[in-house]
Amino acid sequence: MNQWPLAHGSAGRACTRDLAGRPGFSLVSTLAMLTVFALIVIGLLGLSAVTVRSSTALDAQREARANARLALMLALGELQQQMGPDQRISAPASILDDSVESDGYESVSHPHWTGVWNSWAAGGESFGDDEPSEHRTIAGALNGGMAPAYEKNRRDHFRTWLVSLSREQKQSLESARELPLKGEVLPKAESKAVVLMGRGTSGEEGKNSQLVSGALLGIDSNPGAGASRSGRYAWWVADESTKARILPDAFESGELGKADLIARAMSAGATGHDVISALEGLDDPGDLGRIHTRRSLELPSGEVQRVRTTFHDVTPYSHGVLSDVREGGLKRDLNALLERSIQLREQRDDFMLYRFGRASDRVPLQDLAAYYQLYREQVDYVGKGARNPLGRDVLQINNPDFTPGSRFKREYTNLYRMPVPVKVQFLLSYIGKQRQRPPRSDPNQNRYKVHIGITPAVTLWNPYNVPLVLNHGPDRSTQIRFFNLPIALRWKKVGANGSYESQRPTSLSWITNRDRYGAGIFREGGGDRHTGFELFVGGQKPIVFAPGEVRVFSLRQTSGPADGALIEDTNQYRPIREVDPGWDPNKWLELPRSDRNSDRLHVEQESSAPAGQNDDGIGGALSFDADDQISFSVSAAENVDLANGAALQFFFRQSSVVKQGEGGAGDNKWMRRQFQMISRMHERGPGGRESAAARDFHRELMRKGFPEERDEIEFPPVSGREIVGQTRPFLLVSLTAGCEVSHDIAGDAHGRRFASRPFLHSTPIVACPFVDRNDHDSFYHHGWNWWVQDINSVFEAAVQVDPNNVNSYYGGGYSAEYGTTHLVQQEVPLTPTHAIAGLSHARLGGYSLANDHLGPGAGETRVSYQFTTATGANGLFPHVVQAIGNSYAHPYLEADEAVGSWTRHYSQANGPKSIPMVDHSYLANKALWDDYFFSSIAPHLVEMYEGDRNMSGEEIARRAFFGEEALPNRRLIPYRRGMTESRLADLFGSDQTALERADLIASHLLVRGPFNVNSTSVDAWRALFSSLRGKAVATLAVEDSLSPDAPIRAEISVGPPVSPVSVANGVSYEGSPSDPIEVEQWLAWRSLTDKEINELAGAMVEQVKRRGPFLSLSEFVNRRLGGGDRELSVKGALQSALDDPDVSINAGFRGPLRSFSQREASRLDPAFPEALEGPVAYGSAAYVDQADILRNLGAQLTPRGDTFVVRAYGDSLDSEGIVEARAWCEAVVQRIPEYLQATGDRADPAHRKQAELVNEANRKFGRRFKVIQFRWLAAEEV
Repeated sequence: MNQWPLAHGSAGRACTRDLAGRPGFSLVSTLAMLTVFALIVIGLLGLSAVTVRSSTALDAQREARANARLALMLALGELQQQMGPDQRISAPASILDDSVESDGYESVSHPHWTGVWNSWAAGGESFGDDEPSEHRTIAGALNGGMAPAYEKNRRDHFRTWLVSLSREQKQSLESARELPLKGEVLPKAESKAVVLMGRGTSGEEGKNSQLVSGALLGIDSNPGAGASRSGRYAWWVADESTKARILPDAFESGELGKADLIARAMSAGATGHDVISALEGLDDPGDLGRIHTRRSLELPSGEVQRVRTTFHDVTPYSHGVLSDVREGGLKRDLNALLERSIQLREQRDDFMLYRFGRASDRVPLQDLAAYYQLYREQVDYVGKGARNPLGRDVLQINNPDFTPGSRFKREYTNLYRMPVPVKVQFLLSYIGKQRQRPPRSDPNQNRYKVHIGITPAVTLWNPYNVPLVLNHGPDRSTQIRFFNLPIALRWKKVGANGSYESQRPTSLSWITNRDRYGAGIFREGGGDRHTGFELFVGGQKPIVFAPGEVRVFSLRQTSGPADGALIEDTNQYRPIREVDPGWDPNKWLELPRSDRNSDRLHVEQESSAPAGQNDDGIGGALSFDADDQISFSVSAAENVDLANGAALQFFFRQSSVVKQGEGGAGDNKWMRRQFQMISRMHERGPGGRESAAARDFHRELMRKGFPEERDEIEFPPVSGREIVGQTRPFLLVSLTAGCEVSHDIAGDAHGRRFASRPFLHSTPIVACPFVDRNDHDSFYHHGWNWWVQDINSVFEAAVQVDPNNVNSYYGGGYSAEYGTTHLVQQEVPLTPTHAIAGLSHARLGGYSLANDHLGPGAGETRVSYQFTTATGANGLFPHVVQAIGNSYAHPYLEADEAVGSWTRHYSQANGPKSIPMVDHSYLANKALWDDYFFSSIAPHLVEMYEGDRNMSGEEIARRAFFGEEALPNRRLIPYRRGMTESRLADLFGSDQTALERADLIASHLLVRGPFNVNSTSVDAWRALFSSLRGKAVATLAVEDSLSPDAPIRAEISVGPPVSPVSVANGVSYEGSPSDPIEVEQWLAWRSLTDKEINELAGAMVEQVKRRGPFLSLSEFVNRRLGGGDRELSVKGALQSALDDPDVSINAGFRGPLRSFSQREASRLDPAFPEALEGPVAYGSAAYVDQADILRNLGAQLTPRGDTFVVRAYGDSLDSEGIVEARAWCEAVVQRIPEYLQATGDRADPAHRKQAELVNEANRKFGRRFKVIQFRWLAAEEV
């Protein structure tokens, strides 16, 4: 200011000189100068006031921001305390909504608050009203806690809401439902709450229910000072895991190889976010790759307001820690564990998924390894060693070869490598033969006699998705031995020599017992060891089954008495007894017996055998003359003739094994059977086979297979002239595995006779079905049916073949009207599995650690056929398929039971015996889904990897951690902290290091885009279920499957493809067929439509509201055990959503054709009747099960969040309480694998479980959260 006059210089002076001397000039000049000075002072005062006011506002803004930062720090502290420990789950408050069928949240005032619950704990700790529990179910351990307590909304586990409230309000579950807290975007002094997520975030088109408010909590910045200024703060935490992650498809990088196509089917590379209408154009990989924030999400579409409405449905950032929410610590890697060789010595409880009283009542981890390792141990890509010429250069599996040194008792892959018998039938004929002229002294001068002909037909099924080659030639062909034929004939004859009627029924077992023939055919030995007949398959005739193929086989040529020794039973291959593909009713085994009675006038007696030993000295063939009238009846056989006293018995065995010795003395080679069906056994003697109880059991058992369950079938008389020189069929006996359609609809022998679920609880893919009781409830467990049908010609025989006389029918039914010639039910893995639901095809029962034959000897009726064998017999009851990943209740366990008991009656001598009966699905899911994961780090050993073949697991890990390549599961990304190349190398090399790697590798991985199963966002579920929408997946078409070079091709379906296998065998189809004969449903990918996905997502949210929050991932997968609502105990949440009446995915199965009939159900007395309701085809390839959905999702599912967005607000109030400034901020925080205290003397390694933690801070606060993004928000962004 002092320079201001000098600035005007000479001009001012000139003016003064000019005016000098004028009157009043000095006064005027003085007044002017005063005015100027006054203006300067006023200006300076005003500037000072502006400066003071600006300084005051800046202080207020700083204070508001400081309060917002304080809110953020308080929120992070609360988040660390509440969600840092592993044993926590998170869920939105909308899960409390009582209007479960509504898309909205009418009964919840604050649906988007994030809640925290204690998990359903395992190990040394339990929460709420839970009983102590373990992952594994081990006899003698604390296993009362099979399930968590089912308090509504899990209020006994509730901890807090992650939003600014008073302590009491935060800890009250009802606050989210009832608290009247309506916030304002710009809160005033009197406001009680602030909007933390408003229109600036959700868009102008967003609903009011999308807005989120938090309570304003006060701060005194200078307590006790007279001029103190106060402020307020608020915060809210959003769980990003309940939203679908937006990210580019990790597989979209040029044309995919075969192994990548398979990998994608197990772990989708992205979610289908573009099914959400606001994001439907967001599909450019470049744009998707640049989305890292909410703002970058808005840029590509250009429709900012529409995109903002998806705030609660999608997220640009979320990663998950592979933590075990039940026991704490990190999950264990199944790839590392299952790649290890199976060691018989490893029988500790550490290797058990569940185990009960007896050593055989168990399911070890090795059962999973036996299945998992098929890709490298049993799949053959070129057939180099193929003895079968049809198998060369063909992708295949081979049947086991039990040559010396094969260790029969340890062949634990047998159930994955053998064709499955689904129909074993034989046609009975009587044959009119001319007798040799009898001597005049013989009282029987009839010219003709009756022989019995047996025309067998065996239908075998390859249930696998790859070709199956019978590969060992004549000396190792497969013997099919039908032991007992439980039918008896009673003859009547009227003629010139008078009337005759059999006094004693003649059993087919006696007729076929070639041990007792005279005329030089007799051999010494046990009298019941040589009954029935035997066939051979895969000897001289090379046999190859296409994927899912059903083939019928019958005799190559007729053999009879003129062939002498050729009709003897034999355990060694004979060409005359080999079966060829197709059904030929004109080839039979002719047996020179028909009547065992001693009436020498009417029955040609057998000639005496050496030493006079010929059975009981009576019997032979019924004789007749041309004018005689012959009739007969058929009934159940007498027990005395039956081997082991069992009515039903047939088995498969390699023809060479009975010559071999393995294991020295006491090793019973006769019991080396790969498949055995048998009914209850009876000892010899009055208290056994001859007892009334034995007779009654057999009569009742067989009567159930007779027409209208009659005791006897009467055949009308025929003239002897009509049968002379003829072969006349009169009876068809059929044993059939269960199918979908009932014979009440399909007709006799065209559909199942007894109620069963053949693709779930009653599978034919089992090594030893045992018919130990004669009630319909017991029939449900094995699923086999038997039929005795009278016929007049071969054209009436229900041996169904296709027009080419190659294939037969199975699946829906046994005929062309309901069945199909190809159906794939089981997967053989072609690459290392890396999805838990991909283990659904593993056989559970303890087979992998078994080391027994079926029994000590064929004649030991007390214990034979009861042992668990590696070849797949018996095992922990019941034998089921499709267990892992599915959640169907078993009708013979109570609604609240995962473990019960069942009464078995193996032999008459031992009587009834109670054995453990378990829900394999429940127990396996409980053990697996929280404790384990698949890293996908496994060696690339097979041709499927093409250029990357022979790459070790270590090299795959090294490239992922220190190179530019991704893991096969592209959703798993390396977390490199603490990992060095030398440290990585230390995790590979031996079985012991594999065990260490299984424990440690999860501490170096994160899941990209995990999905919280407690989500109530319909759009998020839609995006999840659409993860493979429009993506290429692998297909091995049936028609191409026998071509060279493993012709697996990429196929793209419009909708998300769903299949029970990773490589399907047909092109995709849409819709749920109501007719079981439509072949696509049994072979191909199902392409879900947008409508079906929308329905499923809505039903899924309904189930989440009804059941949630889920306190563990296994609880989500499993059904409820009890809890008061029996409907929730029938199946798990996802399966219930699939089966919702408003969801059309499985609509074609809801008609009477594909369900149990009322008549069937009335015969049963289940413990859990509701579990019998619904389609028969549960578990089948045709039916969409929850495991089919889960197998595409890899390691993505979780019951908790690890990535959170924190919104914080702060303001500043003046001394009058007026709001002077407001501030908003937002942070994205990520939980990482390290514990809070990861260094120092008492640090805990990341994999350590909760009960093992030594650092108190880690026990209380868990794993560290890290801020990965932070920004200040303007008011209009909120």
